Amino acid sequence: RGLKFHPWIQGFSTADPVFGEMCALAGEHRVPVIFHDGTPCNCLSEQIGGLARRFPDTRFVLGHAGLLWNWRSALAAAALPNVWLCLCGPHQRGMEILCARVDPARLLWGSDYGFGFAEIMSYRLPLLRQCRIGDALRARILGANPLRLLER
Repeated sequence: RGLKFHPWIQGFSTADPVFGEMCALAGEHRVPVIFHDGTPCNCLSEQIGGLARRFPDTRFVLGHAGLLWNWRSALAAAALPNVWLCLCGPHQRGMEILCARVDPARLLWGSDYGFGFAEIMSYRLPLLRQCRIGDALRARILGANPLRLLER
């Protein structure tokens, strides 16, 4: 169970008070809140980091770890203990740096990138496999960590 939001497409601000109530409820019920992130003006990683500061009991997932150009902001947001990063957005070197600097228990990989399933499976997943990270970490990212995120 989880909630997914794309403020840029859905046309709302993460600062909206009603949305804040939803984030608080998600924390009370241990439901992760997953975001499209990395797109101005309502989906920047630092905005989701702001939510994580306001709602420390809620788990927030940056669905693209900042995308190709905003991964450094995702890195800063991941300093908060309730922010998780899904590595299906940054370029290979960005993923390697995130894997080296972020709590390995809060790293994920997902298939929400691009405009078709084939693109993900033929390009993004092999990119993670080519990253210069240990096999144990790669296994956590692909298996154990997502299961932990979803446990109640």
